[in-house]
Amino acid sequence: MNRFLLLTAALFLGLAALALPTAWADPKAYTTEEFLYSADSVLNGNYQRILREHADQPAFIAKFKASQRAWLQFRNAEMAALFPHDKMDLAHGEGLTEAQQQWLTKLTEERSIQLVRWLSCMEEEGISDWTPCPDRHGKE
Repeated sequence: MNRFLLLTAALFLGLAALALPTAWADPKAYTTEEFLYSADSVLNGNYQRILREHADQPAFIAKFKASQRAWLQFRNAEMAALFPHDKMDLAHGEGLTEAQQQWLTKLTEERSIQLVRWLSCMEEEGISDWTPCPDRHGKE
């Protein structure tokens, strides 16, 4: 339970840092495209912060980047499976239907939560053994 609360809090802190609380106050005032842009901004911010925080660990960085590329392949395949008859420009997010934007936002938010694990281990060293902290396995 504590893990879930920590991950949820970290995600919302990331959203708050982007000044998104107004979107939650009146979600109808925002389009699905704006929510997708916000989710993508949070994901990119988390990704860049992890790269900065672990810059002294080149082996980790290489594998972390590979995991992100693999996630992008998964995301694209998942979207293709969800919308098998549609052509989508996922790299730019242009021309997507509202349903496609909603699913892409959901997948992006799920990946952001995965990345928050790395951020939380940096901020709360030693919270648990499952937390994927590369420092626990020795630096290169």
